[in-house]
Parts: sequence; structure tokens; C-alpha cells
Amino acid sequence: MDITSNHAINVSLSYKQADGALTETMTDTVNNKHLHPRLAGVSIQGQVGGTTALVGFTGATGGVNANQDRHEFSSLRPAPP
Repeated sequence: MDITSNHAINVSLSYKQADGALTETMTDTVNNKHLHPRLAGVSIQGQVGGTTALVGFTGATGGVNANQDRHEFSSLRPAPP
């Protein structure tokens, strides 16, 4: 998958608190190629210092001009324990 292809890329994040698995799924919308990096042992609560956090977006190019667009953001909340 080439993230510099100028194709739109769908990104999905999934987190399982039970085993600390954070999975990112990136899908190129033109050629349907996928990338699935997975991190194990992630504690989001430990990183943010509590049970709630804010989500934000940012983008950088290291000095080259680029546009980053966000579309159709959604979030699913798990049921309380």
C-alpha cells in the first residue's frame, strides 16, 4: 500500500481493553489494498491518565505542502462494565 498515491484512504481503529490490542486498518479506496498494523499491550487509560479522553486529528508533511481531509467520522462506545 502506498500512502503517497494521492488516493483516499479509509482508516479504522479498533481497541480491545481486555488484552490491550490496538489495531489500525488502512484501505486504499482506489485499489482496495489493505494494511493492518497491530500493537499489543496498549493501555489507553494509562496513557491518558483516566477513563475519558478527547479525540483530535492532525497532519504533517515534514515541510512539504499537503492536504488532509477527514470525512464520515464515527465512534462506537462500549457498554459500561
